[in-house]
Amino acid sequence: MEPDNPTGSYAPIELPREPTSPAPPPFEPPSTPVQPETWGYLDLVFLIVFAVVALVMLLVLGGAVLHGLSFAFGFEVNIEEPRVQGPLNIAISMLMWAAVFTFIYLIISVKYQLRFGPAIGWVRFEGSPVRYLWSGPLLAIVVVPLSALLPKVDEKLPFELLLEDPMVMALLAVFGVLIAPVVEEMFFRGFMFPVFERSLGLVFAVLATSAVFSLVHGMQYGWRWQNLLMLLGVGAVFGTLRARTGSILPSTLVHASYNATLFAAVYLAGDQLEKL
Repeated sequence: MEPDNPTGSYAPIELPREPTSPAPPPFEPPSTPVQPETWGYLDLVFLIVFAVVALVMLLVLGGAVLHGLSFAFGFEVNIEEPRVQGPLNIAISMLMWAAVFTFIYLIISVKYQLRFGPAIGWVRFEGSPVRYLWSGPLLAIVVVPLSALLPKVDEKLPFELLLEDPMVMALLAVFGVLIAPVVEEMFFRGFMFPVFERSLGLVFAVLATSAVFSLVHGMQYGWRWQNLLMLLGVGAVFGTLRARTGSILPSTLVHASYNATLFAAVYLAGDQLEKL
């Protein structure tokens, strides 16, 4: 009988091996989420320069149009008359704010590719809108006794002279209640406020935007420090609402109802604007 393996050599027997798992990847610390790029001080400076240039150009254009109409139709136009100055100021203001709105929209939506509404602060807020609408008249009631403590000036305000004409007052009331609060809150508390808040904090953002808000209205109040001081306080209220709610809608509602209260008081009580 012959052996199965005449050479006497045998192949080694391979035992089954445990499956090897791949080596774990090297540890990498979690990366912080990338914040979307947004507007800053340089964009704010560009916007302010653009607004000033636009205002100057519109003032020159408005004067040129008046003189052109006067020359074409042979009548003299007195720019100091309320029925001339009032509508002219409203037209210039509307065109300037339209240009500012367009500039802000291009910065937010085109340059930084952000959704305009949420980025500017048109977002939902806690509480009822009616509560904020009622806050405007209450704010005006608080401002009245405080303003009475400040020194008075007998000379009428430039704004008061325009309100002597009923038609001009009606136009200013429509602009001051329906348009000005929307565009001003969008500019001061919607666009400017976040720039200061991100770098210097909420308190500085409230105070800085309130100061600029007061100065922008300085011309119509004859640059009287008493009126500018009260506007600084009113602006601080609007800024505080923006800081607490994260939305510019509450400050817009209070701003609109506050202005409506002022115009109603002037209409009902006569020559009382300076007290408000």
